[in-house]
Amino acid sequence: MKKESSFSPLTSWRSKLALVAFLLVCMQLHGQSIRGKVQERDGKPLPFANVLLLNSADSSLVKGTVSDTLGSYTFYNIIQGSYLLSASLLGYQQTFLSPFTLTSSQDLWQAGSMILAEDTQQLKEVVVVEKRPF
Repeated sequence: MKKESSFSPLTSWRSKLALVAFLLVCMQLHGQSIRGKVQERDGKPLPFANVLLLNSADSSLVKGTVSDTLGSYTFYNIIQGSYLLSASLLGYQQTFLSPFTLTSSQDLWQAGSMILAEDTQQLKEVVVVEKRPF
């Protein structure tokens, strides 16, 4: 008859210390979220707009997303730092929000609304001409 061991990994002080260290690392890796809306000047939501999260130091791309059918967007797991947001949509002028800083004390940063103005620039007409090869 075999005697079962009464050793449990959770009763070991080393295992407890490792668990605490793991939880502390996980808490440090937890990023913040950024939420906002993309709208027209009259307040109507703009669905499917491209929203970019850029590094404010050099405007390099950090993450990108698309607004939903209500014009809302969310970026998840963003580490603390300085950023700026950009929104664009075909037929509208690209817009930027002022740079902002995420700190470790913020779980959610509300960006508010980005207002896109219609792009009224008209393109010149295009003429397609067909030529027969013979």
